[in-house]
Amino acid sequence: MSKTHLFILGCTAMLILAACNTIGESEMIVGADDAGTTVELAVDDTLVIELEGNPSTGYSWEVGALDTAVLAPVGEVQFTPQSDLVGASGIVILRFQAMGAGESELSLIYHRPWEEDVEPLETFTINVIVH
Repeated sequence: MSKTHLFILGCTAMLILAACNTIGESEMIVGADDAGTTVELAVDDTLVIELEGNPSTGYSWEVGALDTAVLAPVGEVQFTPQSDLVGASGIVILRFQAMGAGESELSLIYHRPWEEDVEPLETFTINVIVH
């Protein structure tokens, strides 16, 4: 086999692997403006939710309702402050992976976890459909 044939074969294999790697592995980013909407994902897609928050106040975003057979949290909650000032607010980032076909409500609550019988300061809810 010539070097040209090997090169073409190698390029073809790389293209096929790249195409296979992108099917069902995309990322959808939603924020506060998307509350109350429906998002559609493929199995293995990642849903990224970006919401305002300020962990220095003791408040945190946590899952309130979710069918983990459809959508499961992945990784740690991340926080990106809007400035270098101590106690600055910023963006809280939560990630979820589409696990299996179905439909689930995803509800997040912004509260102080240790406060019992207190309504959340904020809520965020979307409907998720996984194909």
